Amino acid sequence: SELGNCVFLSRKHLEDLIDSTGGKIA
Repeated sequence: SELGNCVFLSRKHLEDLIDSTGGKIA
């Protein structure tokens, strides 16, 4: 459960980073 939450948070964080770069991965 803890690992699942970590993966979920990491995934959302990556999506936020991608959004902040205009949808492109730097």
